Amino acid sequence: FRYDGQKFRRFGLREGLPSADIQSIHETRDGVMSVGTRSGVALRKNSRFEVVNTGEPLEILGHSNIDSDDAGWVYISTTKGLIRIQPSSGGMPVQWIFHGSSRGVHVIRSGHVWAGCGQELCRIDLQTGRVSRFGSEAGVPAENWDSLLGDSKGSLWLRSTAKVYERTAAGKMIDRTDGLPRTQQPARRLAVTSSGEMLVPTQNGLGIREGE
Repeated sequence: FRYDGQKFRRFGLREGLPSADIQSIHETRDGVMSVGTRSGVALRKNSRFEVVNTGEPLEILGHSNIDSDDAGWVYISTTKGLIRIQPSSGGMPVQWIFHGSSRGVHVIRSGHVWAGCGQELCRIDLQTGRVSRFGSEAGVPAENWDSLLGDSKGSLWLRSTAKVYERTAAGKMIDRTDGLPRTQQPARRLAVTSSGEMLVPTQNGLGIREGE
């Protein structure tokens, strides 16, 4: 739905969306809107949507599965892997970064993309394209990391249905769950306030962690 100041207008299959089950919405800095659904990804073109042709059916399952960088690349976590597209290129060629289930994606302005990969955490170097995986040996619990978010200290926050972790700028993993209730699957989107408070939606209210 789009609100024009007076009423909502519905956008669905007739307007070009591949599914009416909307999972993720993201807008780039230059105003390109991407919509992730259970049946694929579409980009808004004026009053309609154009489906991104990936050559195979893709499912987006999560509310934090689309992000973009300063160059206009859009990163999309899908159940079959992490892809990226560049809408400004016209033809929108799809580039696969890695295959395998991916949940959650977050672009760090320093030049890295973080994404959940299986039940591990992946870091992609935007300059080299190298994908580094972090699992139990790096202190990352085996979870579906549905939501990822960076903060002003350089930490990366991770949210699954049961856990909240902070990965510090030095690479230390800290369990911040601290009695927080579980959340629905997939986990709801993390957010941070202008004063540095981390907001964690749960099934039993909103968890707010004040900056240290």
